[in-house]
Amino acid sequence: MKRTLVDWSDHDFLALNALSEAKQVTRAERTRQSVSQYIEKFKSEPAIDTAFGLLARKKRIGWPASSACGQNGKSTF
Repeated sequence: MKRTLVDWSDHDFLALNALSEAKQVTRAERTRQSVSQYIEKFKSEPAIDTAFGLLARKKRIGWPASSACGQNGKSTF
């Protein structure tokens, strides 16, 4: 487990305290739960799949290596 320092606004800090007390967990535990839920919610969002998934599935487009480079690997342009 890694540790991190977080700066909270007064409003968020008080809200986190209230939520933690209501669930009878520490602020640290409530923060871990919240971050985990946030990651789960957004990790499979279509925009992320579109941004990275399309590039991963795309075939390489461009010149074959031999047309852009000579035999010694230097550019022929």
